[in-house]
Amino acid sequence: MSSWSLSTKNIDEPNFSFFPEYAELRTPEKERITIRHLRTMSAGFHWDESLPYSNPANSERPIDEAADPYRYILQQPLTSTPGTIYNYCGCSAVLLQAILKKTTGKPLDELAKETLFDPLGIADVEWVRFANGDVLGHGGLRLRAKDLAKLGQLILDRGSWQGRQVISASWIEQSITPQINGEGIFFYG
Repeated sequence: MSSWSLSTKNIDEPNFSFFPEYAELRTPEKERITIRHLRTMSAGFHWDESLPYSNPANSERPIDEAADPYRYILQQPLTSTPGTIYNYCGCSAVLLQAILKKTTGKPLDELAKETLFDPLGIADVEWVRFANGDVLGHGGLRLRAKDLAKLGQLILDRGSWQGRQVISASWIEQSITPQINGEGIFFYG
């Protein structure tokens, strides 16, 4: 299994087990949030990205400006039980980014370069950063069109690139398999 993904053996591990430094933000409800919930955008956080980014009420704006984006996310109240309702929430990707850094010892941009961009021959990358220096795990990644197409081909080829397995086929399969009902008739993997 590639270090790029979290293995299935720890997908149901509680999110807070990776954040002991924020123990004071734990609640019994938040203790129920798992990696699976983060991956399926069903953590239950109060979060609204449906508004234009220019609107100060868009939940993404404060995280982008926060001195500690992880604390900012973990202090948000829950509006639903984790795992029950899909709500597009960039904060889930940011927490996954922190978990990857904690489990691999590498920041997301370095991990992506080593395990994804270098094997695909993607060198021209620009990534916006938080005030703390970490890349925005929920956005701000800029790639050339031909490099973005390589990522699409990687998915179509079940994680294989030019005969080399870059991402495990089982992880790709999990990613494209509906996991939770999303907005309207859509499902989210």
